[in-house]
Amino acid sequence: MSMRYCCTRFMELVSRGTERGLAIVPKRRAQFGDSFFLQFRATAEADDEMLVEAANIPLTRKVEQAILFCPWCGARLAEVYSSATFEELPYVEDTAEL
Repeated sequence: MSMRYCCTRFMELVSRGTERGLAIVPKRRAQFGDSFFLQFRATAEADDEMLVEAANIPLTRKVEQAILFCPWCGARLAEVYSSATFEELPYVEDTAEL
């Protein structure tokens, strides 16, 4: 069975978890459970250290905000993506941080 997404834009951005630019990042967090974040990365995750080494000023490599609804179609994400389907998403960050 193929993964069903709430909308095309969500599907496109959930597959960009470690790339530069805008993405939707699903996170599995022991303390809070499954959640989604709208994230913007200045560089691809693979290039983060190169950026830090080259810069002589403080940088923000990524900015993210937890979201409950899809920013494009308004779907309630907890209803569309249950724990079972969460595992099928292309990129899930498993983290202990807040």
